[in-house]
Amino acid sequence: MVRRLFSRLSLVTRFTLVSAILTAGIAMALVVGIEQRLENNALHQEASSAADQVTLILDPNLWSNDFNGPLPPNVFAKVDSLIRKDILHEHIVHVKIYSRDGTVLYADEASLVGQKFPISDELAAALNGSVGMDVTDLSKPENIGERGGPYSRLLEVYVPIHPVDAQNEVVGAYEIYHDLSVVQPFIDDMRLFVSLSVGLGFLVLFGVLYFLVRNASRELVLRNEENAHLYQETKNQLLELQRSEEHSQRRYQRLLALRAIDEAISASLDLSLTLRIFLDQATAQLQVDAADILLLNQSTSLLTFAAGRGFRTDAIKASKLRIGEGYAGRVALDRELLHISDLSEAGDFLPASLI
Repeated sequence: MVRRLFSRLSLVTRFTLVSAILTAGIAMALVVGIEQRLENNALHQEASSAADQVTLILDPNLWSNDFNGPLPPNVFAKVDSLIRKDILHEHIVHVKIYSRDGTVLYADEASLVGQKFPISDELAAALNGSVGMDVTDLSKPENIGERGGPYSRLLEVYVPIHPVDAQNEVVGAYEIYHDLSVVQPFIDDMRLFVSLSVGLGFLVLFGVLYFLVRNASRELVLRNEENAHLYQETKNQLLELQRSEEHSQRRYQRLLALRAIDEAISASLDLSLTLRIFLDQATAQLQVDAADILLLNQSTSLLTFAAGRGFRTDAIKASKLRIGEGYAGRVALDRELLHISDLSEAGDFLPASLI
């Protein structure tokens, strides 16, 4: 049904619909791709900023021996004081410190300290020296402390720990929880800007493309009409030339026939021979099936058979008509051409057996 309706549309309309669908699809895919790329860049920037902030404050206060077991009370107290004073504000809402086996050595929520959790891919990346990042919905086991709070989605940043006495060694990792509500308005504005920019750009592109195609289509239609008109004119001229040639050929053949008749009359005094030649030329040139000549006998005022071609029998030779009798007699009397389109409707014509 849809295909039948689509096939009934004009070529320009079909092109417009298909190009509009394709343009919209490409624009949407491009918008999604750009938004994801920009959002990832924004999140990585926030993650790097948070990581730099934490490492600058905490790394100078941690030593390799601190990670051999639970943090010493004095170190724990110092780290807790620094975190609550200089780190936990605005967008950073929670901080954890993990040992290499996934044990929580520090958390701003004391109930999590000492618990051991499975090492996630992001934590493993941090333990291998890279910054890991993940947007969490708080479904992981280590997020149990954040569930039921004011946050539904958090940016988790995992940062390798390089203690003061071993800058090239990773002894553990920080887990920083970044509140996405701080950066989300920026992401939303960015998405809106990208959507409007790409949508407007593709709309202008589609409008220009449609304008060019429509004008080209109109020009092609006009040229096609001109070509059709020129073709018809050429065809008419050829037909006219053909008819003129056929007419000239017929005139030429008739002139030849008249010459043959004239030569027959000039070359012989035999009337029957002259009439036979005349009938031969007449039947050939006029393309008739049968013809005969009736001569007027002045003494009897009768039209009698003199010569004939194309009749089934010789009965036509017995034809005798008075002036005014039958069609031939009427023509002899009126001296005007008589044409009968259908002999089957000619009631007083010669018997059909003759022809």
